[in-house]
Amino acid sequence: MKTSIEQVFEDLDKYREFCVEFGRPYREQDLYNTRSPHYNDFVAMNEGRRIRNHWFSRPPFDPNRKKSNNFRYNNNNGGHNNNNGGYKKRYDNA
Repeated sequence: MKTSIEQVFEDLDKYREFCVEFGRPYREQDLYNTRSPHYNDFVAMNEGRRIRNHWFSRPPFDPNRKKSNNFRYNNNNGGHNNNNGGYKKRYDNA
């Protein structure tokens, strides 16, 4: 029979291997923390459910990619007449 200390270290090793394999950040304090989404994914994988692999969830970074057409980040404020980055003010004193 394993002692509880040995069990904790074995669980830490399993959790570290999981984080390395699936691209999760490894933080020892997340072990047994049910509020951590990464630990919840670890538990789900051990229960047999499929989880997403974060190593392949994003395309590789391309420094030559075209910038986004999102109006919040354009220089012309998305066609709005105000100077607050495309957001309307709730109360305009002007």
